Amino acid sequence: CLKDNDDIVKKNAAFCICEIVNKSPENAQVICDAGGPGIIVDFITNIKGESRLYGILSLGFISSFKADLAMNVIQAKAINQLRDALQNEPNPQLKAAACYALGHIGRHSTKHSKEVSDANVLSLMLYYYKDVKSTEYLKEKAKASLEKIIDSCSNLSALEPLLQVSPDNILKHILTQYMKYLKTNNHELRHFVQNGGLQQLQDLKYSETVKTSLINSQLVQLISTINSYYPDEIVKYYTPEGANQEVLNLGGSKEDNEDNEEQEMNEQIDKFEENLE
Repeated sequence: CLKDNDDIVKKNAAFCICEIVNKSPENAQVICDAGGPGIIVDFITNIKGESRLYGILSLGFISSFKADLAMNVIQAKAINQLRDALQNEPNPQLKAAACYALGHIGRHSTKHSKEVSDANVLSLMLYYYKDVKSTEYLKEKAKASLEKIIDSCSNLSALEPLLQVSPDNILKHILTQYMKYLKTNNHELRHFVQNGGLQQLQDLKYSETVKTSLINSQLVQLISTINSYYPDEIVKYYTPEGANQEVLNLGGSKEDNEDNEEQEMNEQIDKFEENLE
């Protein structure tokens, strides 16, 4: 029925499947065994608007039960179509449903999370979570799904673009993943310094906004733990106090100071990288 020429028939069929898979993991397994995810993905690919909703929710319900069911949905190429719905459907209910489905696909393991984060959906979810024009329901689903995916994510490169633009309640989840996975990944340790991540953390730690709340105190603790993965000289270089002190100590012109600072820092990083090898 999902392949019927009549859009009303297809919409009703999608609604029935949605109700079936929502009841139990056994029902979801039966639908998967019958090739359901691929058929549902074809359905949401070839139809737009409100009728798409029940197909999107069906994929989310199937994925919510077990990791292997979520992997079936991934293998059916659902992620790109869910991303399309999140990005291009004007109806906020459809966007929220896409967030819901993506969150349940990505929450099961680092592998599931990587499949979702590689599709560049995290920045989209963050956008709709922060957008003042978003409905409260869409914000709620975007936030919940972001947290699910991030909490399973070991792909730090996918989280890096979110560092500067995330509110504190999301940043806490991002920094927790850096704390867990950065220490044992030499490539990411280097990359984090070279791409300005360590600098961003020091700017955040010493900013005026990080003062009072419980979340902010947790952020400071996470930043301190991440800082401990690096030599003190490198961390100090990127703190506001450290940069100012270097200028005072060096004297001379601003251009000469910057050149000297950069040379010294490169030497410190080279030494740090040698120790990693």
